[in-house]
Amino acid sequence: MENCSQIQIKSIVEKASHTLKKLSAALLAFIMLFAAACKFGDIDFDVTKAPQQQTQEPTQEPAHEKTAADEAFEAVDREVFISVVTSSGLTFHQFVKDAASFGIAEEDIERGWECMALPLPAPPAGA
Repeated sequence: MENCSQIQIKSIVEKASHTLKKLSAALLAFIMLFAAACKFGDIDFDVTKAPQQQTQEPTQEPAHEKTAADEAFEAVDREVFISVVTSSGLTFHQFVKDAASFGIAEEDIERGWECMALPLPAPPAGA
């Protein structure tokens, strides 16, 4: 059985814990409010001023001429793309809207469970 002093100590500890939680919540709220105020502190909210127009002329990038390396990369990229999207009917219909624009014949796409099945082993020679 607990004596009176132990009960009083528990009560004091619980009150201090509750007060500490309230103070930490208030401190956190103050920090968040201060951070928000600092973020918007440099914005001028005067709506009577007209926005200043900056008239910078866009710079044009020099045209990139295709090299043999660029063409080889595009060929490999196209080959990999076609091999990925034609790997299954689901992948094909998920990624390709117009097969003709990629030069893919829809008849060549494997569909159904047959394309996912493992190949059967060859029958024994004497059978």
